[in-house]
Amino acid sequence: MLFDFSLYQMVSIALVFVWTGFVRTGLGFGGAALGLPLLLFVHNNPLLWLPIIGVHFTVFFGLTLLKRLHNVDWQYLRHSSIYIIPPLS
Repeated sequence: MLFDFSLYQMVSIALVFVWTGFVRTGLGFGGAALGLPLLLFVHNNPLLWLPIIGVHFTVFFGLTLLKRLHNVDWQYLRHSSIYIIPPLS
């Protein structure tokens, strides 16, 4: 399905994904929320874009995690985990 796009559409898709990647790594949130409406202008089928956005999340989440892992207050996280973990199970 992606091979059916014209060159102009492929460049637009690439620019949207690069922009949403910068939003994700710069702000830490909001990449897909801002990118999906723009991608729907290119092709109005969210089922086409959602798996691709999932892969995009995984890649840029890894970049964000590597960049900001040293900012975590591990002692606070250890003490607050008694409140965080029980609702997860």
